[in-house]
Amino acid sequence: MAVPVVATGTYCEAVTDTPPPLKELVRESTGTSVRRVGRFIQLALIGAGRAAGDVPANTAIYLGSGRGDLDAMAEALETICVEKQAPRPLLFINTVSNAACFYVARTLELQAASHFVSSRHFALESALQSALVDMRCGAVDSALLGIVDVVAGTAAEHAQRVGLAAGQAVAEASHWLQLQRDPGARPVLGTVDAVEFFGDRAQAQERLEKLARNGGTFFAPGQYLGSEAADWSRRLALDIWRSEPAGHFDSRAAGVLCDFLERGSGCLLHLNRDPRGRYAAVVVSR
Repeated sequence: MAVPVVATGTYCEAVTDTPPPLKELVRESTGTSVRRVGRFIQLALIGAGRAAGDVPANTAIYLGSGRGDLDAMAEALETICVEKQAPRPLLFINTVSNAACFYVARTLELQAASHFVSSRHFALESALQSALVDMRCGAVDSALLGIVDVVAGTAAEHAQRVGLAAGQAVAEASHWLQLQRDPGARPVLGTVDAVEFFGDRAQAQERLEKLARNGGTFFAPGQYLGSEAADWSRRLALDIWRSEPAGHFDSRAAGVLCDFLERGSGCLLHLNRDPRGRYAAVVVSR
């Protein structure tokens, strides 16, 4: 069962020094102002607000991230370990990344369930699979799915914290999809056709070679494929979909899918892997 995508909402900007203020963008995206919330929540609100046109009140939220609210966690740990003080109550609460789901639901006046999924290498794939399972079994009719990655501290501090090479560009990102089981008369941007996980390369290869036989399919190598990307491209014999990021963020897969749904044509096969040799594939059509 292909699930229709009726809207996307994106924010992705490079951070060259100190991350810029976001509250005005939150107001522009959602129509409301926020106080006393951190960058991760603000990023979630920006992307969700941009994807939330005509969103029904019974829409469920599926929020994923490679590292969660790293900014709030870093501030809380600095307060505890360096300043030897207890963190502010609201800061401590917001270290639980599901707090962002609450702010999105309250701001957009959504009344269904919310879910937060953290996965370093498969954030998009894991959150999207959760949403599709619920929608295909009829438990959810409408879903707002987002993937958020935040820069904690300055760009140099963040790069060091997440293990990047000195001087490597970093970015903050918030990419969202509005999914509808039955969109009715609403225009459809495209469909999510499949999300599949594989325990090893042999399993992935057998399945993906079958998927690649469809005409008009592009191949998007995930950021964690590394040196395997060229080999997969040759083996699947598909044209490469080019989508240049503003800088490093953990969940580039979400940006690639949104980019294809906004300007692509045909079918996109995105493939990623984790350090244990497991693979995840997403197929979308437009």
